[in-house]
Amino acid sequence: METFLAVADELHFGRAAERLHMTTSGASQAIRSLERWIGGPLFERTSRRVRLTALGQQLLDGLKPAYAEIDRVLTHVLRDRPHEIRDFSPYGYDERQYCSPGYNLGVGSLTRTPYAGYPEYHTSGDNPDFVAPESLLDTLEVAREAVAILDRNRTYVNLSPYGEPQLGKRGLYESLGGRSDAKDAQLAMLWVLNYSDGTNDLLAIADRAGLPFASVAAAADALHAAGLLKD
Repeated sequence: METFLAVADELHFGRAAERLHMTTSGASQAIRSLERWIGGPLFERTSRRVRLTALGQQLLDGLKPAYAEIDRVLTHVLRDRPHEIRDFSPYGYDERQYCSPGYNLGVGSLTRTPYAGYPEYHTSGDNPDFVAPESLLDTLEVAREAVAILDRNRTYVNLSPYGEPQLGKRGLYESLGGRSDAKDAQLAMLWVLNYSDGTNDLLAIADRAGLPFASVAAAADALHAAGLLKD
């Protein structure tokens, strides 16, 4: 992606390669590899100019919102876990380079210990004993939850927006019978119906309602199947 962003900014493989301290052929190879993975050409290349294809523009336009969304996702996933959100600093992690003016991407770092956060950092005293298995497992769970939300997050429109539709006659209340979380599931449906105006995604609704994302997504699935929502 770094090579794609540089070429998209410069619209010149040579200048992009120079900016990234790589060869022009290396930049071309990286783009061809990305195009194979994406499934189509990202740039139109002639002997006189380079320009983005429609697919390339779509990828470029989607990158910044995606990075903004990941911030919201991780804030949601970590809300019930002890954590600290630190502001950007131009010193430290390599990831900060993506926030340079030429890229200006909202890239952050998810880490258990901040840069140089303990005395043994980058010294011969650093060793695997500092890594606890339970911490690795929790980090994996955070990443898994974040990816699941990114994959499932959608924006819907309520197809019955004038007041509350009758959920009982559509079998939606009956489907909750016997469930231990029936009250929360019903509440999630009402939140989704009230906020599905085509501008609020499921993550925004979950945050506003103070409900788990999974509950809100399940409610949206049920309402969509009942013909009350469209995406």
